[in-house]
Amino acid sequence: MPLDQFWLKGRASFLACHLLLGILQGGFIPGLVLYMSYFYTKTELPIRTAIIWASSHVCHIIATFLAYGIFHLNGVGGKAGWQYVTLVCSENGLITLAIGVASFFNMPPSPTQTKTWFRPKGWLTEREEVIIVNKILRDDPTKGDMHNREPVTLKRLWSAVCDYDLWPLYILGIVSAIPTDPPSAYLTLSLRHVGRV
Repeated sequence: MPLDQFWLKGRASFLACHLLLGILQGGFIPGLVLYMSYFYTKTELPIRTAIIWASSHVCHIIATFLAYGIFHLNGVGGKAGWQYVTLVCSENGLITLAIGVASFFNMPPSPTQTKTWFRPKGWLTEREEVIIVNKILRDDPTKGDMHNREPVTLKRLWSAVCDYDLWPLYILGIVSAIPTDPPSAYLTLSLRHVGRV
């Protein structure tokens, strides 16, 4: 989907595109934390999660500088500068696509499955695999039944939506970014409108 925002023409296509992005990307953070829990214990996981959040902010800083330069392509090929920015730097741009493809090949399913056709020796020795698996199972014995690897079906998704005990978590997830995300995304535009930039 790296080209979808590049071709946006108006409000309706913008809203449809971002609705689709929200649906497709909504499970990324929970899925990533679940994936990391295959390798790290509950005491090791917070620092790894903090590194991910910190790296996200570093990426935003780098993307801002890239976007500034790319925005100057305004008018090239009859396209606006923002279209080139979304093509390269956005959450579904070409850089993200390249990282996603690389991640697909570099993220093994588990500590015992690091060997592939392009990495025949794997990342871990057999002894290291045993150590990691034992450490994870001692930390959380429920991981031994592998129910966390079952796919999400529409029935399970609907069951989760209808579970009113989870509703406070959903509400927090929806509103938690409201105080910070719009100002960080649109601060420069807001300041320009009031004559500060």
